[in-house]
Amino acid sequence: MCKHLPWEADGSNAEVKRNVNCDLYEKKGKGEDYRGKVFTTKSGLTCQQWWSKWTPSPTNGLELNYCRNPDGDRIGPWCYTTDPERRYESCNIPQCKDGTIMT
Repeated sequence: MCKHLPWEADGSNAEVKRNVNCDLYEKKGKGEDYRGKVFTTKSGLTCQQWWSKWTPSPTNGLELNYCRNPDGDRIGPWCYTTDPERRYESCNIPQCKDGTIMT
């Protein structure tokens, strides 16, 4: 289910929870603030660790190999892939539409 959460405005005390019943999704701009745990691209390629190209910090979310949008790219969250034939690719991140609850 997608719904607006009371802490979504600042995100500082938000914690991502995942279980068999639900995932939390957030839609904000081009996904610059996305901090979910998707680590595969639209075509199913595995993402590689960010530290090979970017410097991780507690605020940029680049510690592991999750899809992110650190450069504000219009394609939304993306990652460098582990496939030498494809350097990077966008990720298939589900988004909530404003004011819509989806089950």
